[in-house]
Amino acid sequence: MPRSKKNSKQNLPLDLQAQLHKKTWVKEEHDKAVQVHHDNIDRVRRLESQIESKLRTLTAIGDSIDLLKTTADRWQYDELSKSQKQILARVNHLPVEDIDFCDPAECQMYRYADGANILTEKQVEICKTITDLQASIDSNTFDMSVERMWKDSNEEMLGKKYDRLVKKGEITPPATQEIQEEG
Repeated sequence: MPRSKKNSKQNLPLDLQAQLHKKTWVKEEHDKAVQVHHDNIDRVRRLESQIESKLRTLTAIGDSIDLLKTTADRWQYDELSKSQKQILARVNHLPVEDIDFCDPAECQMYRYADGANILTEKQVEICKTITDLQASIDSNTFDMSVERMWKDSNEEMLGKKYDRLVKKGEITPPATQEIQEEG
């Protein structure tokens, strides 16, 4: 047996329909404001997670830079025999004939030093990215979001806003009582 529509919204007196419409609108606007805040919390968490990941990457790169610089220093200050220099030149595809003019150990040292410089540049790029991510967080922090949520979800303020919008004609409350008969 179909349900009776005795208690439907349309069967209520007009003033109760208007009140119900206003309450429903205020609740929807309140829920929207709360949802905006929750979306912002998710955004901030996502950005903070990206920052943490980039900070871990910076640390790992820093360890690699230290290793490369230490290795470069070892190559710079180690004294190699002529036969060791010839082996090093062959391994690195350097001309063996020029080892008296172009020290292979010095070439190795510059390779490691250049690698360290490249990684340092990468660290600077990551730092700039972290700065941009933090600026994005700072543009709408958790505290700012909470404050905006409290302001935008205030039911008294929303009730007044509803009344203003009704007067302007932007919201149309129920104007006629429509009674639906089952048939």
